[in-house]
Amino acid sequence: MSTQLRQTKFFTAVEDDAEGKTATVMPSEYLRKLQPHEAIAKLKAHIKPLEDDLRQYPHEDLEIPEKFLKARMLAFELKIVQEYLAHLKQAYETKVL
Repeated sequence: MSTQLRQTKFFTAVEDDAEGKTATVMPSEYLRKLQPHEAIAKLKAHIKPLEDDLRQYPHEDLEIPEKFLKARMLAFELKIVQEYLAHLKQAYETKVL
């Protein structure tokens, strides 16, 4: 069983490679130190660059294992950012933070 650790400016993700079905994702220390409105702004600004990077991988490139893995990681990070942003917005609007 192999475990992969992936760290970005905003998150730390621990993924179990043996199954490829589970991951534990935690906000980075940097993100936790931001005020909610600052974190929301930073995450919003991070989405477009991720989408742009992901668009660099046309369907044909996904046949190449290295490119597939890179595109997969970008898609994973994009999904995490979108989900956490939605959570923050909802919690901030209802003051549940």
